[in-house]
Amino acid sequence: SDVCSSDLDAIHQGLQINCPEYKLDHITGGTGNCLFVAVLQQLKRQSFYPSLDPAVKAMVDEMAPTKLRIAVADSILESPLMEEMVRMSASTWDFFRTDARNPTVDADERFIHGVALFLQKDIKLTSPSHSEDHPFQIFNGNPADRNQPIGGPSILIGHLGWETSYGKKTGHYQSILPIEEPLVPLNGNRRTLFQENQVAQLQSSRFPSLDRKSTRLNSSHSSVS
Repeated sequence: SDVCSSDLDAIHQGLQINCPEYKLDHITGGTGNCLFVAVLQQLKRQSFYPSLDPAVKAMVDEMAPTKLRIAVADSILESPLMEEMVRMSASTWDFFRTDARNPTVDADERFIHGVALFLQKDIKLTSPSHSEDHPFQIFNGNPADRNQPIGGPSILIGHLGWETSYGKKTGHYQSILPIEEPLVPLNGNRRTLFQENQVAQLQSSRFPSLDRKSTRLNSSHSSVS
């Protein structure tokens, strides 16, 4: 999905209300590939990068979302997860052999499960539609037991969109970070000064029109950067 200022605005407002200890990372771009761009941004964090598999580290260094996408699709086809997915949606097998490899096709929840298992890292996904009590949907990266988290640092993703059928989340995926964590430079990931200014403005802005919960959170967090 193409990123636009309204997407960033909505994700940012959701963070302020539901989990104000997080902020937007650099703008996550990529038509259809935004999930994989966001994951690569996350893997640049010092909590992940030093211990990455060399093949994955090369994808991160190149900022190569389509390579990551294809590697995840291949791993899903060969995993027990595929049998479970096919039981829930008969078209899943064909999807991962064909459309799933197309960088212009939006990734969905099936792919998020696949990324978590491929990287063996838990993924925490938040959306403006979530609540302060339950701000994150967790995708476990534990191949031994998908009902249990693998532990350690989690990949952090903001999402704006909607669900149309089993596993079909559409919309924009955006890398997010803990407030105290610095943004990681994106070598080779082209961003315009205008786009970066969008994030800077959002990080420092306030939304007085939001509900009183938002106002209370804003008063306790005098800066977001």
